[in-house]
Amino acid sequence: MGCFEEFFLNKNNYNSDIIPTRVGYSKQEAKKIFANDIRYPYYVIHCITDGTGYFMYKGVEQKLKAGDIFIFPKGEPVGYHSDAEDIWEYYWITLIGTSASRLDSVRASTEYVSTTKKQSIFVELFEKAKAGTLSVDYATSKIYEIFDEILVKNESPTNEYVEKAIEYIGISLTKKFTLNDIAKQVGLSPDYLSRLIRHEFGIPFKPLVLKMKLELAEKELLKGKTVSEVSELLGFCDQFSFSNAYKKHIGIPPSKIIKKKPYKT
Repeated sequence: MGCFEEFFLNKNNYNSDIIPTRVGYSKQEAKKIFANDIRYPYYVIHCITDGTGYFMYKGVEQKLKAGDIFIFPKGEPVGYHSDAEDIWEYYWITLIGTSASRLDSVRASTEYVSTTKKQSIFVELFEKAKAGTLSVDYATSKIYEIFDEILVKNESPTNEYVEKAIEYIGISLTKKFTLNDIAKQVGLSPDYLSRLIRHEFGIPFKPLVLKMKLELAEKELLKGKTVSEVSELLGFCDQFSFSNAYKKHIGIPPSKIIKKKPYKT
């Protein structure tokens, strides 16, 4: 006989970026109980914790084992069943939200199949939901961890969200802005955008912004602006703070840049 348990979360769709709506656990019977026409109006991430089974998408059947992940894309037909000799067990999370569609990046090379070292997250979320102690914020933070693992190896080297974020930062360097402001512009949560930036550039958001400001500062100094003017333009507290930051990161004081050949556009 099979086993199936499911718990509903986030009925009010709190947090439009990633909305976890259900978590569950299943140990299927050893027979093909689903044809290739199951469709759901949301994404479902399944993590196999024991046994083996099969997942079908677009006519491609893949054999999966413990440690593998298979994803139901929103609105598309899929099928799956356990191996008759080695019945599988798996946990799942259902998702909607503006960033849930990023799971489609797993389709390009692996037809919605991946691997994970974070099986414990799926188990933990289910057990907390079962005990009535799972908060939406905690569930969302753990889903970000899963996204970090399975999407990084499937998305393009330069993430489109990061590209948009860098574009917005670039045109905002002479204004006041925060990580929240940039995240809102690209349609991600601040926490998740921060993770993407760190992965892409190897540094957090604030050091990246400082780096970009100092690169712009050099151009403005070479155009003939004074240290005081550039300091004010880029929103530093004062000329002293700007000079210290510039010398620390560039290696020379900004006053020496002014003596160089004028910058040409």
